[in-house]
Amino acid sequence: MLFILVMEVLNYLVRFATLEQLLQPLAVPHALYRVSFYADDAVLFLGPSATDLWAIKLILDYFGHASGLHTNLTKSSASPIHCSEADLALTSDVLGCNVKEFPCTYLGLPLTLRKPTEEVFLSLIDKVADYLLGWKAPLLNKAGRLILVKVVLTATSIHHLIALHLPKWVIKAIDKKRRGFLWKGHEQANGGNCLVSWERVQRPLEYGGLGIHNLEILGWSLRIRWLWAQKTDTTRPWSRLPIQVPRSAQAMFDMAVVSIVGNGQSTLFWSDRWLDGKTVAELAPSLFKAIPKRLINAHAVHNQTWVSDIRGVLSVRVLSEYLLIWELVDNIVLQPEIPDQHKWKLSQTGSYSSRSAYAAFFEGLVKFGPWRRVWKTWALMRCKFFIWLAQHKRCWTADRLAKRSLPTRRPAPSVIRLRRQLTTSFSLVSSANKPGPSSCSR
Repeated sequence: MLFILVMEVLNYLVRFATLEQLLQPLAVPHALYRVSFYADDAVLFLGPSATDLWAIKLILDYFGHASGLHTNLTKSSASPIHCSEADLALTSDVLGCNVKEFPCTYLGLPLTLRKPTEEVFLSLIDKVADYLLGWKAPLLNKAGRLILVKVVLTATSIHHLIALHLPKWVIKAIDKKRRGFLWKGHEQANGGNCLVSWERVQRPLEYGGLGIHNLEILGWSLRIRWLWAQKTDTTRPWSRLPIQVPRSAQAMFDMAVVSIVGNGQSTLFWSDRWLDGKTVAELAPSLFKAIPKRLINAHAVHNQTWVSDIRGVLSVRVLSEYLLIWELVDNIVLQPEIPDQHKWKLSQTGSYSSRSAYAAFFEGLVKFGPWRRVWKTWALMRCKFFIWLAQHKRCWTADRLAKRSLPTRRPAPSVIRLRRQLTTSFSLVSSANKPGPSSCSR
């Protein structure tokens, strides 16, 4: 904690130098900070001028003498962004640090002006594959491998999913390794080895799946947090920067956030849900189409300035919807001293959570009736896994073998002997309740 407080002083010194015009302002007008700290790592954005370079070097020297935390410039690096060779030479001479090509990596993620290259995603795929080499998969049953898939292989991608949009081929490659390890214990499994479709396996437990996260939907759910933070906390350094998210994530955010107008500064007039929990697009779709620019906030209620956004020829339907919106907003009184409130209606607390967002993407699927009796018991995990397979009729019982003209195997002495020759999944599970020796299949 003390280290964080001391580093905040360095951040203040850089901001003070910017306000005193000792450092040139950044080219991006909405960037509030030019320094990013995480533990003892820092990223600093500077203009390649002699004035800026010498100012930063003096700030670091004074900070080191005052706090005892000296900057090791020999281990630091400078990455040019559209800089000339003369700028690189000047930077190297003044700061005395190495020069690395841009884009670069910071905290495990690429800093780039364009989409990340394939090499960035290949390193993530290789990281997932490296875990498989150290595990003795043949000694694990499917239930044990399921836990490793959930806790390790899936969690490895979360850091990238929060900040980056993983292409389809990357998700497909990671899923191939997760699926192969779950069913066969190695990186690849053929279609015949997978007892249940991967789409069903990735569903939550209550919808008949194994609770393995769908990486694409998980990425949508995690990146919604940026939209939520941008909406509810304008003090974030990046709150004014444009944030790109997939359409599905944006649609979920627009559906889940309800706004209560105070001063109207953070509520968008045309697209937010602030009219009895509905948007203008839902109440007046024809009028909404007549608005080319939908950027004004709800403060436009004052003096009815929202009317100036309407363009084009107005039909009778547009005029009727216009009168409807006029009546709805005419009685709204803005409260300048009270900020707008935004609530996440998918959770009881009213605040965003990735868990509630992820669950909302599966709404509408058919519920798996006995999921509580399968997964919420005190049975061993391998027994739960076996019962789950039996409920989906994916156990190689005698009836399934007979349908495919496959030879049936004689039961081992430790396995329950049934009176019927053609054993079914239902009879196998129901007979497990009878007293006697039993075993759970791997």
